[in-house]
Amino acid sequence: MRIIFYLSKIQVTRYFEAKMLHSSITCLDTIAQVTLLLGAVAHFVIGLSGKSCNFILSVVSMLICMSMALTLPDSTEERYLVGQAAILQQLPSSIHQALSYFDLDSSATVYAACPSCNFTHNTMHDCVTTNIIYPKFCTNTVLTAAGWNPCNMGLVEEHQGSVQHPMKSFVSILLQNYLSQLLTYAEAEHLCKKACDDAFRNLEFPPTKPRNIFDSLFLRTFKGSGQNWLFIDGGDAIQLVLSMHVNFFNPNTSYCAATESIGVITLAVMNLPKDLQY
Repeated sequence: MRIIFYLSKIQVTRYFEAKMLHSSITCLDTIAQVTLLLGAVAHFVIGLSGKSCNFILSVVSMLICMSMALTLPDSTEERYLVGQAAILQQLPSSIHQALSYFDLDSSATVYAACPSCNFTHNTMHDCVTTNIIYPKFCTNTVLTAAGWNPCNMGLVEEHQGSVQHPMKSFVSILLQNYLSQLLTYAEAEHLCKKACDDAFRNLEFPPTKPRNIFDSLFLRTFKGSGQNWLFIDGGDAIQLVLSMHVNFFNPNTSYCAATESIGVITLAVMNLPKDLQY
């Protein structure tokens, strides 16, 4: 299923701009940055477990230490030079520490979804332990043979006696965070604005062969509340057109029985060129 919709004259605030532009990873040495990238790729792209990634990062750190030791003169009293010691301190000791530099989870909220009715429950925080806690039972009201009754299905399972994990989770990322990060980059903002401006300039004489979705008749001629061309005449504002895609798939290999399913809802900014939309 694919739905095209728009964000009307969106004025994305730069609330997160300072955070995006002054990421802690940019302050690290190149060797440390490459090590962090290796851990992230091993975990997310290759799909290695946390223990496997920790082993790889430990071996890489050990190799870097030994390589630096080979360059030290015999007369050096310190084990490592000042610059080398600073780099070694930046190397991640675990995959958790490596991923924390990328700030991947700052805008994500993990909801507990009911295994029975799929109703989602927000998280709460224990102000004493700072742990994330979920309701133990579903509070949604569902229609049964006896009428409307609370679902009461169990939502969480405990690990190690106290740590709660949802039996079924729904992870959502704030759209405002994504757009703030996207429009922090001047080139991305320019491309988003250019798609609207080009379509507005070609309003009377559209190209014979559409180049992108903004050349379609629907977007070019759709009127807004002020009778302006809603999608392409935004003035100083940026009109973003997003494509929503919903897909459910088997997370295991294709030849396995389809006993598990993961659903993904994605949004793509159609203002960007095709090679950048996803």
